[in-house]
Parts: sequence; structure tokens; C-alpha cells
Amino acid sequence: MQTLNTKLSAALPLHVPSSRAGDNVGFLTDSQVDKKRKKGNFKRSHDGHVALLNRFSKQWTDVKCDLQVPGLLLLREASGQVFYLGYGGLKQVDLSDDQVVAAVAADDWENNMTLVQAETAAGGVEALEVTREDFYSLVSLVSSEDWTAARSGTSLSKAPGTAAAAAAGAAAAGKMR
Repeated sequence: MQTLNTKLSAALPLHVPSSRAGDNVGFLTDSQVDKKRKKGNFKRSHDGHVALLNRFSKQWTDVKCDLQVPGLLLLREASGQVFYLGYGGLKQVDLSDDQVVAAVAADDWENNMTLVQAETAAGGVEALEVTREDFYSLVSLVSSEDWTAARSGTSLSKAPGTAAAAAAGAAAAGKMR
């Protein structure tokens, strides 16, 4: 064993870049990583949350995965309005991977996102608005069955047990904006 270690040490260059936890993959500085992300029209906060730059409004849009429906992203604009964006055939959209986020940001997501609407107590329908904190605490706004119905042309606000129920629960808890 000693001989093997000696041979390996001799074969390695004197300065080997580290890959310790917390080091940047690719050995970029934090500012270089931020510049690459900005060029890709997205950013990541220090707690890992992702935001996409809307190319039309030039405002940042928060994005997170729906935790019940594979391939479904939830988006929240600065106004508080919530949207969904589906990638039907995908089992998971890994927002922890910058390359995946860059691919989503490069896609035509602004034209493909759909406003989440909720039924009001009076029976009307209005756009669902939540605070940023409530947005990140959401588990899901859509069940798998409702997502299947929505993909077949049924509105999410009219499918049973959808965002309307989530909005009613949020409103009852005083969390609606």
C-alpha cells in the first residue's frame, strides 16, 4: 500500500484544485458563476431559490417545482400572481442544476406559462396571488388528476379539487395577498 501511495503522489501535479464541499464546480469564482447565470437569464439566491428573468417584463419570476406533479413548475411574478408551466414527459425538473435551469430560461417559458385562477367565495374566478414566503412554502397547487385534466383542455380553476381549494385554504388562513 505504501508503494502505491508513493507512486500516486509522484504522478499527481503539485497543485491539484480541490473539490471540497462548498467549492465551485469548474473552479469558477462566485462572481463568475453569477455572471454566467445572469447571461442565462436566471439567478439563484443564497438559499438556493431560483428566479428567471422574464424577457418581456424584465422582472424576476420566482420558480419552484410542484411537489406532487412530476415535470410541473410553479412560477410567481413580482405582482404575486402564480402561474404553472408543465414539461409533460419529464419525471423531474432539477432546479438545483444550473444547466437545467438555463435550459428552462432559454425555452419560451414566458409564452407557455398559464395563470392559476381560484374560485372566490362569491363564485367568481380571479388570479391566485400569494406572498413570496407563502409561494415557497407551497407543496402543490394541482393534483396529478387535475394536471391530467388540464392537459386535456379542462381549466385548472374548474377541475375539482384544484387551485381553488388551495386558494380557499390560503385565504382562510389569511395568507392571500
